[in-house]
Amino acid sequence: MKKTGMLAGVIFLLAGPITPQQQEENIEHIFMRAEKYFKDSKYRQALPLYEKIIKSYGDTLYLKYKMGICALYQPDYYKKAYEYLKAVYEKKPDAQDIEFYLAKAAHLNLKFMEAMEYVMKYLEKPDAPYKKEATLLKSWILNARDLMDNPKAVQIKNIGAPINSEAIEYAPILTADESVIIFTYRGPKSTGGYIDYEYRDDIWISTKMESGVWMPPQPISPLINTPNHESALALSPDGQTLYIYRYTEEDNGDIYVSHLTGNNWTAPEKLKGDVNTPTWEGSLTVSSDGKMIVFSSRRPGGFGGKDLYSAVLMPDSSWSMVTNLGAEINTEWDEDGPFLLPNGKVLIFSSNCEKSMGEMDIFQSEKDSSGNWSVPVNLGYPINTVAEDVFYFVSLRGKGYYSSALKEGYGNYDIYEVFPGLIGNVMPVAIVTGILTVEGKPGGGEIKVTDKKTNELLGNYLANSTSGKYLVILMPGREYRIEYSAEGYTPQYRDFDFTKLDSVVEIKHNVGFSKALSQMFSSNYEEAIKKADEFYKNGKYVDALFYYSIALGMKPADQYALSQIEKIKQLLPEKMISGEKITTGDMKIGLTPSAVSSLTSSGKSGKGIPAGKELFTIQIGAFRDPSASNHWYRIFKEKGYEVYTQKVEFTDVKEKWYRVRIGVFATIEEAIAFARTRLLKENLPDKVVWIDTKQQDNLVIKKSDYPDRPVLPQK
Repeated sequence: MKKTGMLAGVIFLLAGPITPQQQEENIEHIFMRAEKYFKDSKYRQALPLYEKIIKSYGDTLYLKYKMGICALYQPDYYKKAYEYLKAVYEKKPDAQDIEFYLAKAAHLNLKFMEAMEYVMKYLEKPDAPYKKEATLLKSWILNARDLMDNPKAVQIKNIGAPINSEAIEYAPILTADESVIIFTYRGPKSTGGYIDYEYRDDIWISTKMESGVWMPPQPISPLINTPNHESALALSPDGQTLYIYRYTEEDNGDIYVSHLTGNNWTAPEKLKGDVNTPTWEGSLTVSSDGKMIVFSSRRPGGFGGKDLYSAVLMPDSSWSMVTNLGAEINTEWDEDGPFLLPNGKVLIFSSNCEKSMGEMDIFQSEKDSSGNWSVPVNLGYPINTVAEDVFYFVSLRGKGYYSSALKEGYGNYDIYEVFPGLIGNVMPVAIVTGILTVEGKPGGGEIKVTDKKTNELLGNYLANSTSGKYLVILMPGREYRIEYSAEGYTPQYRDFDFTKLDSVVEIKHNVGFSKALSQMFSSNYEEAIKKADEFYKNGKYVDALFYYSIALGMKPADQYALSQIEKIKQLLPEKMISGEKITTGDMKIGLTPSAVSSLTSSGKSGKGIPAGKELFTIQIGAFRDPSASNHWYRIFKEKGYEVYTQKVEFTDVKEKWYRVRIGVFATIEEAIAFARTRLLKENLPDKVVWIDTKQQDNLVIKKSDYPDRPVLPQK
């Protein structure tokens, strides 16, 4: 159909009459939609429409003008923005606000002198409508030149494929061990598809393999990703709670929460309390104790644009006491993407204020003893660029992760690693991780952290109901008590003294709950101590160690039990060094020094043994013939045991052995109990039962009081 006079007239505004290169049936509709997007400041949506019209009409000055302005908001079009606006300025220097837009384009293309010339010309105009924004741009230009002349000593590396792609990836958050990354994806694979000329945001997840390579990322959950916009915001300290942003037409963008139950995330629910309002709320960080959040909001009463606020967790699980972080943090411009370090005293966030070098820059502020935030400091170049740099995450090990539109990226926005994440800011922190098991299998449980001296509750955490994994973050300056509990079992305790902690320490502490343990001793503390003392007096140190540990579980931090355990730890290595064995009733048990000191091993697991778990397993046989190991594997598998096989090669004697192992246990005591109460009553292939951690033989139980069992012939 013919183009109307309305379309032709608009195009004539800057260029005069032109002849269309081709006819398109809906070109007028496309043009009207582009103009509507432009008027509503939806420049990214307008950009592909103007580009399509240019293919029909050619590069008219009007279309170059509109296209150039829209391209200022699309990183991979920055060069075109400068070229289009420069062409308009050369032929029509009186085009509306052309110096302002051209100054922005020159700044984004690192042409700082030229950008300053244009912005100064614009500021000289008495009736310039964007004088406030132009003054801000002038500050950006000066800052960019100074910061790029004085780069920071950091290494920035693109996290690479398969995390990054030609699509947009941003807002990374990671687990404490940096083995899982959750981020926001916007591209052709988005659940919501391509609507109104833009892709919808989804939340994706990836796991790092032992080789250090990331698995191909996948959408996190169909319950979380919908046709709306969803973005990743923050993880709770224990990794079991995910905070997300969701935009709908009804609420203009709110903060939601989802919980990890086993391997599945629950359907997100709006954050309870006073955080969400009818206006926009869209980014968040949570403190290490889970009791305080900092979030960004456009609510009325702020300093302007997006402001950062804090809120406190109430007893009913709602968030209240919303407080603006104040004039030191917030400006008349936008503050977004907050991130709190574990000590709660260092805040990282992004701002496009007058201290930025362009668009959003990343800043750091510290809280003093009075609770006041310091003047924010720009993290500098090359972390910050003239483009938008936002959503900065710092791992407990000190590495930074964030999204940026650097030229060497895969797409518009990519995720990058930064080391060190914060220059000159070494933060001591203790990371306690482990696996909670129930009857030898990973399971869920509750973890409560208190101040040992004051009994103040400092935090509640959860172990994952499927993997059993847990994580607790402890700050320096306190003595802590951690209580582990599982339904139907007696709680267990572990104390830590971090009053003088001055570095980052990582502690792995696995916890096992077993009915077999409770059947082996009286629930009375005095009974456990009595048995332990008797074994200790008779030189049966391993049994003594076992019952002192039992007593310690009943009466946490009992000084007598602790002192006796320390004595045994000193005695057992000496026995092993002299080659002596320690007789313990119906068994003979030998422990290596490393078993006494740590009760764990970091050796690599063999085939069939779960990798990456510092747990105990029981070996019931070792064979040269693989068919023999398969025979015993089937026998115990049919009896309902958790059975593994492992091939071991000894290159010095050119031998291969095939081991059969049963169970995965969190503690050596649990393994002993299981062997005594169940395995030693079975028809076993060998006369020896080994209990070890992966490939390091830490414990051997000899069945001295049981008749010989038939042994399968071996080659």
